[in-house]
Amino acid sequence: VLNKCLVQPVCKVGNVIENTAIKRNNLKTGEFAEDMARHNAAGTDFAALQTRKMFEYQRMLFFYRVERAFIEGRSFCSGAYCKDYTYKNFVVDLRFATRALAMYIIGCFIGRWSVYPLINPDSPYAIGLEYKRNPNF
Repeated sequence: VLNKCLVQPVCKVGNVIENTAIKRNNLKTGEFAEDMARHNAAGTDFAALQTRKMFEYQRMLFFYRVERAFIEGRSFCSGAYCKDYTYKNFVVDLRFATRALAMYIIGCFIGRWSVYPLINPDSPYAIGLEYKRNPNF
């Protein structure tokens, strides 16, 4: 019963996932496919190399991103950004602000499980820590 109800369906799903991965790997072309074939022939880990390359690229791109941030900041401060400002730009900026606020709140939730500010140890609210998880309500 366990074999029929659990093992066989799990194996079928695993086979479908594996076959899909094989088909998609065979569709790769260009430099990526050549690198993958070379690593498969040598028996080395292609994924580890790509991860290392990605981290190297991110390290090299850091200074480019800093430069671009200052260029965009100067563009914004000079008024060039607001010169051709339309309703579409407003919606894009509003979406960005909403995402930034959401990420901040999620960071607060994950980091401290609270959106309330820290309290001092000598605060009268500190007594509530013994009775409740969050003394601010």
